[in-house]
Amino acid sequence: MEIGQIVEHILTKDWLMILELRGDKLLCRTKDLRELEFYQFEVKPRN
Repeated sequence: MEIGQIVEHILTKDWLMILELRGDKLLCRTKDLRELEFYQFEVKPRN
């Protein structure tokens, strides 16, 4: 995973953009421009 990549949250199916890599966590921006932190296992690359 890399900064700027679009990923999908596994449970909600929402798309997120990766802003920052923080070890095993990712800081992401949502469609409504909120910043949220997720563990890497919570998201998958968008198809």
